[in-house]
Order: sequence, then C-alpha cells, then structure tokens
Amino acid sequence: MLRDALKTTIRTTRISVRWAIHKLRRGDCVVVLGMHRSGTSFLTSVLAGQGFDLGTARDGGSLSKWNAHGHFESWKCVSVNNRILHDSGGSWDYPPTGVHATFATRLRMREALADFGGDRPFAIKDPRFSLTCRLWESLLPSTHFIVCFRHPIAVAESLKRRNGLSREKAVSLWNTYNRSVLELCDEHRSPRSVVYFNYDEIDKAEVAIQAICNRCGVPFRASVLGERYSDALRHHGDSDVVPEEVENTYQELLHRWWAARDVGQGNTRAVESQALE
Repeated sequence: MLRDALKTTIRTTRISVRWAIHKLRRGDCVVVLGMHRSGTSFLTSVLAGQGFDLGTARDGGSLSKWNAHGHFESWKCVSVNNRILHDSGGSWDYPPTGVHATFATRLRMREALADFGGDRPFAIKDPRFSLTCRLWESLLPSTHFIVCFRHPIAVAESLKRRNGLSREKAVSLWNTYNRSVLELCDEHRSPRSVVYFNYDEIDKAEVAIQAICNRCGVPFRASVLGERYSDALRHHGDSDVVPEEVENTYQELLHRWWAARDVGQGNTRAVESQALE
C-alpha cells in the first residue's frame, strides 16, 4: 500500500510539473467540435497543415478504412473522454444526461493537455468533446471553437456502414451531439470565438480555416486545402426526411454557418445573435 501511495504521489507531482510548464508556454487552443463522421478529422488535418500543434496526433494517428489519412486525435484525450462518459453512466453512442469527472480523471485531463502547445497555437479534436467540453473548459483559456457539421442522413449512413447503427439511432445521436454543441456555444459565446464548418460544402471551407488562423495568429496557407481533401473521404448524400427536431437543429447550424460566411466568420457575437433571432 505504501508503494502504491508513493507511485501515485510521484505521478501526481510529475503531471503537476508538466502542467505548470504547459501553462507557461501554451498558445491559443482550438477545440474541434462535432458529431462523429462530420468532417472533424479532415478539418483537424487541415489545421495541422496550417501549423497548429496536434501533440502526439501530429502525424494523423491510427489509420482505418474509415479514416484513410488518420483521425488526428490524441489517444489520451479520447481515453479520458471515454472514462468521463463511462463514469457518467454512458458512452459515445449512449450519451449520459450529464457528465462529471473524478479527481483521478481531472489529473488525467491535465496530463493529456500537457502534450500540446509549446509556444504556438494547438488544436484538440475528439467528437466526444461535444459532450464533455464543459469539464475541460477551465483548463483551456484563450480557446476557440470550430463547429463541424454535416447533414444528419449523411452521418447516419456513414455510421450504419462503420458501426451497424440503425438510421433512427444514428440520427438521434446526431441531434444529441449537435444540440450539446449549440448549447455550449450559446452559453459561452461572449468569451469564446466560434467558427462553423459545413462538411457538405467543403469547397467553401477556406473562409472558416482562414478565420481561425487569423484569430490565432497563424499564417493561412490556401494550398493545404487542396493537399488534404479527397472525394473518397465523403461517401454519402443528404436525402430523405428527418424528424422535425433534427431538421430544426440542422437548420440552426446552417443559419449560423451562412451568417458567419456573410461576415467572413468575423464578429462571432453578432453572428450568433443573428442566428438566435
């Protein structure tokens, strides 16, 4: 027991030291939010090409038939988010009604974030942040949100292929994730910078990418979009009818995206006020 206590003390001290160094050196943080299969991996790969630090995910991370170029997410962040959802009585595909984190989990959150930043802006991505981000916020000052979204049917078809989920289940999940994201943006729109990215209109992505680069002081490279994008990354259309509450969520996302494009993703507070009218 004494040995275990000593190990815990040493680990806690090591993490605390790394966290203190991280806080002194870190630049702005971009949190990529959005439902699974909504272009978050593509968007984060573009941020990497622009010069944002991705920590241990800088090379794309694990590859799969579903993400041939990589997921571009920290395995530590994914592990912590899974733990948060599990301890809160849920999982990525059965979201809990609320989330909480134990002391041990909060320690692991700091350990995960200590891998990022250096003295330049960094980006963190995991679709589960759409459900857990409120618990991370106090650790993420100078934070910008990029909200990635895609038509719910396109996401449902992709999840059916990847995970075997029914369309009804996948569309319901889509709504839960995106309502959580919209509520997060509404709650914190004053101190937060929010950019919207519509994966179904990827040819218009330059506006969102350039906006986030400008806000973080990162030189924008238009050529990166062409280097990163492949038609093979998008497999499904956006046909068929969805439940009214889901359609309302999708229309709200579209409204905010359209409004932000009209002002070049510039005045986020004004954009979100327009979207809520």
